[in-house]
Amino acid sequence: MRTNQEGFSILFVIITLVLVVSVAGIGTSVWRQNQTSKSQSQPKPQTQSNKTLPRLIDITECSDYCPDGPQAYKVYEGINNETECEQINGQVIKNPAWGVYIGCGPK
Repeated sequence: MRTNQEGFSILFVIITLVLVVSVAGIGTSVWRQNQTSKSQSQPKPQTQSNKTLPRLIDITECSDYCPDGPQAYKVYEGINNETECEQINGQVIKNPAWGVYIGCGPK
């Protein structure tokens, strides 16, 4: 036969578990709601001539004097050569010292 103290201990454990599960469920739903609102607030893709342009990303690049002289650029993601850049009417960005293709930025 159980004593009153054992009964209270079991009741305490059950209440604690219910509270923990409730808090975890609320936290998960808040996190999901936050993720959903973030994805809805993302900027729309830029369009030019009814074409959707790739998203802009930030890159850094340096020439002869690294790490003292890196340059920061905004370039279109996935545009890998001058021909692709010209097809989307972008601005070809080349390394100022070596003249090699770095990326494609907006005009």
